[in-house]
Amino acid sequence: MINDFEIAQKMEEFNYEMKRWTKKFFKNYFTNSNLEATPSQYPLLFILKEHGPVKMKELSEHMNITTGSLTVMVDRLIEKKLVERFFLPEDRRVVMVRLTEKGYDEINNFRKVFIDYIVDKVKDLSDKEKEELIYCLDFIREKVLKK
Repeated sequence: MINDFEIAQKMEEFNYEMKRWTKKFFKNYFTNSNLEATPSQYPLLFILKEHGPVKMKELSEHMNITTGSLTVMVDRLIEKKLVERFFLPEDRRVVMVRLTEKGYDEINNFRKVFIDYIVDKVKDLSDKEKEELIYCLDFIREKVLKK
């Protein structure tokens, strides 16, 4: 009988392997593609895509980094014309960040590269294995990540 501790250990191992796999993906594909953002900048772009314009303070909380580190990252993304900074007209002390059209294009390009990579990895799985993989991914998302 499997206990909860064993499941937690397997999830920890899986998390570690996913981080290694993601790092390998970024290393291989960022050097061989026309993507402009760095691997550490993509979470910021995806947050902006998901939530629309966001206050710098809220963005730093989403990213779990200091506002100082975030400012450096945003400045670099502004230089690449992927995001823009603006102030709320009603309170100019509030600094906001949003994606530019080029930023949206960057995310779409990234998704294409990433999806193509995954398709290449799963293309040789049998239909049964693909169904099992989808089931497992959905199960983890619904039962573990959303709790």
